[in-house]
Amino acid sequence: MHPALAIAELRSAICKELILPRLDDDTGYIDWDYWEIRRGKADLCSLARVSRAWTPVAEAMIWESLPSLTPLLRLLPDDAITRLRRSLRAEDWAQVSRHASLVKDIWVLALQYSVKDQERIAGWLPQGVSFLPRLRRLDIIQYEVSWVSPNFVGTLLSPSVTALKLWGFRTWPIPQWPAIISRFPQIASIELENPCHDFFCNDVWPGHSIRYSDVGSLNIRFLFPGALTTCDRLTAVRLLVDLDQCTGFILMMAACPKLETLDFALQVSGQIYSWAAVVDIPYPSFRSLRSLSCLDAPISLAQSIIASTRACRLDSILIEGFDQGCTRDDLEQLLTTIRDHCVHEELTKLHLVPWQEHTTDVVLHLATLEPLAPFRSLEHVIIEQTHDVILDVADCERIAGWWPKLVTFSLALYTRQETSYCTLADIAPFSRLCPYLENLQLDIDASTVPAAPRATEAEGTKTAEWRPPFTLKFGDAPITDSAATAAYLINTFPSIVRVAYDVYGKAQGQGRYGQQTDIFKQREKAWNRVNNHIREYQEHVQT
Repeated sequence: MHPALAIAELRSAICKELILPRLDDDTGYIDWDYWEIRRGKADLCSLARVSRAWTPVAEAMIWESLPSLTPLLRLLPDDAITRLRRSLRAEDWAQVSRHASLVKDIWVLALQYSVKDQERIAGWLPQGVSFLPRLRRLDIIQYEVSWVSPNFVGTLLSPSVTALKLWGFRTWPIPQWPAIISRFPQIASIELENPCHDFFCNDVWPGHSIRYSDVGSLNIRFLFPGALTTCDRLTAVRLLVDLDQCTGFILMMAACPKLETLDFALQVSGQIYSWAAVVDIPYPSFRSLRSLSCLDAPISLAQSIIASTRACRLDSILIEGFDQGCTRDDLEQLLTTIRDHCVHEELTKLHLVPWQEHTTDVVLHLATLEPLAPFRSLEHVIIEQTHDVILDVADCERIAGWWPKLVTFSLALYTRQETSYCTLADIAPFSRLCPYLENLQLDIDASTVPAAPRATEAEGTKTAEWRPPFTLKFGDAPITDSAATAAYLINTFPSIVRVAYDVYGKAQGQGRYGQQTDIFKQREKAWNRVNNHIREYQEHVQT
């Protein structure tokens, strides 16, 4: 063995590299390929068998994260747990306990075990001691066709757990939530998700958010938030909250001095509601908050949370599914509150979207967005489904100058026949002043193509090399000359890879039930030709 491999930290880094998920080059997100990780663990098993020096570090990596309890249970003698020829003895647990002490992250899928088997497993495990003494993250997954035994869950509770995540729960047989949560004195992150229903994904917003659609059980909706009173180390909370509990829940979270991530959704009996009350939050509160995500909640509630402290160090604000009755004054008051109460150097993401398939009566002007001008670190600004956007080239010049680190800028409209368009010249400042821009979404009118300074091919290639791939998105977009439009876009945005034309059901492009009209077909074909020109240019540059 090479002398350098005698260093334990180096061996650990090599083993970790074998099982780490890879970064997908196309999407930019981590690729959690189960089979690739499994093959990596198989390589570690082989390594542990052939070298004693590698055995401790390889075993630690193999057992650190498990997809279920089954790998541990398979270490028990077959004649005792499968053929049932004898009862389990204390010595049978020696090997299991040794490997269980290495587990730090475990997923438990209730569907894998019947309730009878869950009770058997709970009966097998040693009583009075923690089965997983070093466990840090516990994920329990339940679906409608499965049930979780309280005794089975009790075997997984470990005082070392810092992150608890419950997936897909509709019912829960244990009403004593405070007693359960109190078993985790070091808990810092609690998440309750229902991934079986109504996912919301946005391809321009990092990661994804889950729309909590119908968790269903009043038991879990009413009792779970109240259990958080026993947690004084919480840094992250992700929950569905019943409307009747909202005020108490927000005040409870305001009392958590270390809370950094607050991600919640409001719901009342699965129905859309309209609620404009402002929670009276003690001042100061939420002083450690870094990320705020409010789903199906009114703007006034998010505004109350942000206004509850001065110099809030929020990095991310996502308000989605708020009441479509939001006015321009409401939006301006929210943005003004963000300006007055958030540290200008910290905020990087702002995402505002009203209730799905609805639009507000807001007409966006430069003055509406001006409160965001001091936030020079903003990278993602998404304000969608407004009535209209009225910006000229001078306005776009100022906006692009506000945010030099801008990556995504989207002012997507909803179905409206009265639409104002930005011209091709209006969007040019974003290329000059926002070098990191990857996604721009504005309704444009390409009927008139302005003259663009002709850059040399070498200059265009050099600019495209250090800029990220750029995509221009829009709803309805009149166009007359595909070749001239493509040439202008290539000259203005040398790293452009595509344009995305989607009328979102606009009356000018589609009929009442979404059928394609002649105008839509003509414009779609014209923009497809623009994409062909862009593709040919990029292929030429690469060769």
